[in-house]
Amino acid sequence: MTPFFETVLISLMSIGKIDKERYNIQTGKIHSIHVNCEKQNEIKFVANMNDPWILDKKNDRARSELQSRKKLQYESDVSLSYNVIIFAEEKDSISHLVIGQFHQTSDYGDFEGYPPLEISWNSDGLAIYTAGSAEAATPHPYNHIQRVGGVKFSFGEWHNVNLTAKFSYHKDGKLIVKVDGNEILSVKGINIGFNDKIGPYWKFGAYFMSDSDKARVIAIYRGVEFSDVGGSPVICE
Repeated sequence: MTPFFETVLISLMSIGKIDKERYNIQTGKIHSIHVNCEKQNEIKFVANMNDPWILDKKNDRARSELQSRKKLQYESDVSLSYNVIIFAEEKDSISHLVIGQFHQTSDYGDFEGYPPLEISWNSDGLAIYTAGSAEAATPHPYNHIQRVGGVKFSFGEWHNVNLTAKFSYHKDGKLIVKVDGNEILSVKGINIGFNDKIGPYWKFGAYFMSDSDKARVIAIYRGVEFSDVGGSPVICE
């Protein structure tokens, strides 16, 4: 088994590990994801531009993420809530930072582009994007839609993200997002997802793009609660 899919062991002060039966690890160094079981099952992700994930072929990005092994069902509701704080070095060089996404499970031959649902930070604030299509095959690039943008989201401060979604490619999808208790988006009757044999899966952590090889992001999550997403990624002992 390759190192980046191995269990992450934590310091002796707060023993815990990532549940590899539920989550895959996508990061450069194996010790760039840390668990503190004494602080609401806190998970810290560290992503460096000079330490790329082995499967990222482009040199303009870095990631430290957990990928749920559970595939979601279409036409059913999913909910999640988490608290997150972001720190960054060379912040001005960062053009895009993803702090949560539902990625499609593409059929063979499909183009892998924008995920069905993405929560991300841009230079003007937090944004929510969706993508979807009822086409049986999508071998070509496709567009995504920014549903909301410019939402206040300060680095170095804790924020709460609460989301309810229904994935559907029959224009029956819905999405409700709250940040720090304020509803920033409520939309229904849309496509969220693609006409694939298997539904999407949840990913979170720190995934960003930058033109500086000195850029570094630390994302800390606490109080993570996922419904039908894949369960807790943390095992505390």
